[in-house]
Amino acid sequence: MWTFQKRTDEQRCGNAVQRSGFTLIELLVVMGIAALLMTLAATSFFGASRRDNITKSRYQFCDVLRMARQQASILGKTHVVVCWNADTKITVGNQQISGGKQGRYAMFEYVGNVWPSGTKLAAPFGLQREAFALLTKNARLINIKDPDKGFMRVEDVANDATQTDEDNDRDSESVTSVQLEYTVGGQSQSINISDSNLWVATLRKSSGESKAFPLGIRTTQTYSLPKDYCFDNDRAVFIFTADGRLETGSDTSVNAKHSVSKNADNATFTVSISQQGDITKK
Repeated sequence: MWTFQKRTDEQRCGNAVQRSGFTLIELLVVMGIAALLMTLAATSFFGASRRDNITKSRYQFCDVLRMARQQASILGKTHVVVCWNADTKITVGNQQISGGKQGRYAMFEYVGNVWPSGTKLAAPFGLQREAFALLTKNARLINIKDPDKGFMRVEDVANDATQTDEDNDRDSESVTSVQLEYTVGGQSQSINISDSNLWVATLRKSSGESKAFPLGIRTTQTYSLPKDYCFDNDRAVFIFTADGRLETGSDTSVNAKHSVSKNADNATFTVSISQQGDITKK
């Protein structure tokens, strides 16, 4: 009786030992469930992070628009927010390939009329002194009244066309007179300034203008949308007048979108501005 009971206990212990591990199928199932949960968690995390970046970018863009409107009202000068898409590059080994478009925007302040002369911009000394008072080397300029002309950068600035410095070629490139005819409001106007000191800015790119050039100067840094996001149009402008209104003829809304994905859920945001200058976003 005792022997039979002992064998029974040994058999039971043996059976218990045999049932204490996991089968290969059970391990595969558990690993599959763990991988699925990790994938869902990662997708949720990166999705939330992307949405957070888009939300921050939307608020930042609206803040720049509000700042432009406020500055226009406070200073009594036209301000404009220009939106454009820049071509990006990706370095692979020793080669650069296209990285798609990325939306960028910046605020520009109107500082007075200046006139082009070849690759120069000129303003009468004293009369339009403020036009160049804020300019520094590599300053970014834009024609506020015709922003589709593109951007220009200042190579050099001479407060007085007759001054000398270490650049011996400066005087020979200076603008000493401006003779120009242009039309404002359908009426012909003329400029004839000679034998006068002019404030001169040397451009890296000719303005290509044949009329008075309304100068804008960038007053903020250049902001960017998140990676792989761009504006639906390659150029959009919001022009705020001195009373804080949106100038008739400027853009009233802009959309930011994912430049790669065609999924509608990846659309970022839309910002609209009424003629009164009120800003709405969605």
